[in-house]
Amino acid sequence: MRCNWICAALLVISLGATVSAQSQQQFLLPGQSETRNAGVVQSLVNVINTPLGRRGGAGKSLGMYGFGSDIVYRSGYENLDPQTMAQWAYDLHQFILSSGGGWEKYQEYLRAAPQKSGLLAGSDIGGPDPVSASWAKSFVPYNKQRAFARMYWENNPAFKQSGAKDDWVRDSILDGNYVYCQYQQDAHIADATYKDSVMGALIQK
Repeated sequence: MRCNWICAALLVISLGATVSAQSQQQFLLPGQSETRNAGVVQSLVNVINTPLGRRGGAGKSLGMYGFGSDIVYRSGYENLDPQTMAQWAYDLHQFILSSGGGWEKYQEYLRAAPQKSGLLAGSDIGGPDPVSASWAKSFVPYNKQRAFARMYWENNPAFKQSGAKDDWVRDSILDGNYVYCQYQQDAHIADATYKDSVMGALIQK
């Protein structure tokens, strides 16, 4: 029987796995390759090194801007190097995929959903709107991502020293989702509307 993600995460921790800038060790999930896609990770680094969205422009601290209330990262997460942040964004997305979420799953659900036409398109008459229903199915709730993030960072030295661990977890979830969604948008894999919907839902949580 396939172990769920909680069992897998606990197994990794029990074996003494660490996720740190020094070791750059992989945090494996069920069905995940033992190596990250280096090209994707580099693309994520490029997103991280681009200030728009995450920094709000010149002179602003790292944070999340333009999705309602601005959030400035002050937990210590913001001090991580770009490579570690990129690896986190990559691994978080793998977790989201393993939980049935993400743009890829959204497209899969949308193709499989009964389509409506004419006056019924975009309405809940005759059943849920396929676009809204597919998005809701592809969105992994904040609390589920929070449980994964807490396990992921547990052995990181900087996280251990942080006096704001809950804020670190929140900051990393927001940042990891934004970075990966922005990468998919830049690569013309996903559109901006999907990213905006995900970030809006996570910020409101």
